[in-house]
Amino acid sequence: TYNTAFASAYGQAEEFARLNQKGVWSYLKESETQESDGKGLSPGMQLFMLTGVPMIGLAGLGLIMWIFLQRMATAQRQEFDRARKKESVLVERERNVLMSTLEGELLENKDKIDAYISIYSDMLRGLRDINETPKYQKMGDIIQKNPGFSRTVFDANANRLSSLGIKLAGRLSKLYASLPRDQEYINLDASIPLETAVQLVEKVIESAASLQEPISAAITELQQVSQSR
Repeated sequence: TYNTAFASAYGQAEEFARLNQKGVWSYLKESETQESDGKGLSPGMQLFMLTGVPMIGLAGLGLIMWIFLQRMATAQRQEFDRARKKESVLVERERNVLMSTLEGELLENKDKIDAYISIYSDMLRGLRDINETPKYQKMGDIIQKNPGFSRTVFDANANRLSSLGIKLAGRLSKLYASLPRDQEYINLDASIPLETAVQLVEKVIESAASLQEPISAAITELQQVSQSR
């Protein structure tokens, strides 16, 4: 209490206790009484009563504080473990959602390739039919150079692909890089030789077909990774 607002009151209380033989001051009175009777406490015992007992109390308080701090540390570790497990579950859930949506987008692109090849295969058969005048020689036509691929899911999550593993992330990045972003068209007017028109259609069919295997492989790998979790 030294140099605090309680110093004066504490000093007065201490002086009152001394004068009235209260608290530890009562031991002094008892010691004087017992010494007069020949049965007083030894100086060592008096010192123990004045200093040892408070020290034992402090040691007990320290033990209680140590136990309290150990329990707090344990509680904090448990809370940290719970938070880490919760975060791990959340990350795994987001990872599964990403794999599922990417798989859906790739399946959609695979279906677009199949439809594209089917349409232009029919066109190629018409060009090769010697009994019919090709449509483009009558009114002109256009060739769509590639299917209209979907890539919204990939573009929105490109920075999160590493959560799928380096190998799979690399495969997906390479695959999407090979998918044309912009749609282009080839005009077929009546002046184009039939042989050239046939070659143009064969080329776009071959180009689209070359993407079927890598897309199917990526879909299979996504499914395998998802099932292994």
